[in-house]
Formats: sequence, structure tokens, C-alpha cells
Amino acid sequence: MPLQVPGVIVTAPLAALSGHLQALAARAESLPGGEQLGDLRKGITARLGFDPFTREGLLAAGIDPDRAAA
Repeated sequence: MPLQVPGVIVTAPLAALSGHLQALAARAESLPGGEQLGDLRKGITARLGFDPFTREGLLAAGIDPDRAAA
């Protein structure tokens, strides 16, 4: 990173991050009105052409799920 960068966000390996997001979404979908979140996830998956919440989806998109993101 260049020295002039004001801040950076570094994540855990993407597979772990997507797994946590998938678990959070599953819990939220079980709440009243949560089906809208499920529909949003389906829309994101359709628009991107892969499921960003699964390891297999990340691999299909050519993203290494064992690496972190910054």
C-alpha cells in the first residue's frame, strides 16, 4: 500500500467472510419479513452470475476464496 492511503479495510479469507454473511442472511431470512433478504440475495446472484456467499460461487467467478481482500 502507498504511504498516502488514509485507511484500509482488510478482511479475513473470503471463504470465511462469505460463510459468515451466508449464516447471517439465513438467520435474518427466518425473521418476519426476512424473505425480502432472500429475494435480494437471489437478485445479487442473478446479476453477478455467481453466488458470492458460497465458496463454490467464488471459485466459479475466478476468485480465490482462501485469500483475504483489502
